[in-house]
Amino acid sequence: MKPRYLLLIIVAVAFSIEVQLYARGPVNAAPYKFSDTSDIPAAVTLSVSPALTRTWAASTADVRALQKLNSSDRIAAAYYSPGFLDIDVNITDGQTHRISFYCLDWDSNARRQTVDVLDYATGVKLDTRSIASFHNGVYLVFDLSGHVIFRFTRTAGADAVVSGIYFGGPRTAPTPTPCVRLPNGKCKK
Repeated sequence: MKPRYLLLIIVAVAFSIEVQLYARGPVNAAPYKFSDTSDIPAAVTLSVSPALTRTWAASTADVRALQKLNSSDRIAAAYYSPGFLDIDVNITDGQTHRISFYCLDWDSNARRQTVDVLDYATGVKLDTRSIASFHNGVYLVFDLSGHVIFRFTRTAGADAVVSGIYFGGPRTAPTPTPCVRLPNGKCKK
C-alpha cells in the first residue's frame, strides 16, 4: 500500500504545566515506550534502528519526564543514536492513524535534530521538520496510513533522541477542499 501522508503538526511545549498535562501523551493515543509494557495497535508494526536506549532518570517527579503506565512516577529515557535513528512504521489496515513522538533534550539544551518522513518503498522524502530547544519536551504529531520511515537525524548536540511513541486508532480523513494550484503554489478555491 502506498503511504498517504496527511498532516504534520509540531507543538512546542514551552511551560512545565503544559508538559504535565500532556505527559501521558496526546489525547486518544495508546502509548508504546521501551520502558513500559503496552500494546501497539494490531494494524501497526514498528521497529527502531538502532535500538539504543538510555535512561537519564528511572524515577523522577520532573514533569518533563513521561509518566509511567499505571503509576504516578515518571521516567526520563529515550531511544538515541549519535547519527540518525530510523523508526519504521507500517500501518496495515488501510486506514489513517495518528502517531505522535515525544522528544526530550533532558540533559542539555543543545540538541537539534531533523525529522524526515520517508516513503518506505521508494525512499522519497515526504516531509522534513527541524526541532531545537526541546529541553522542556516537544510532540510531533502525524496522521498517516501505509508504510513510512521517520528518520531523526542529529544536527547538533550529543545525539538524536525520541522518548515516547504514541498511536491512535483509525481516524476519519478530512474531506479535501478542491483547489487549483497557482504558479506560486497557493491554492485558488
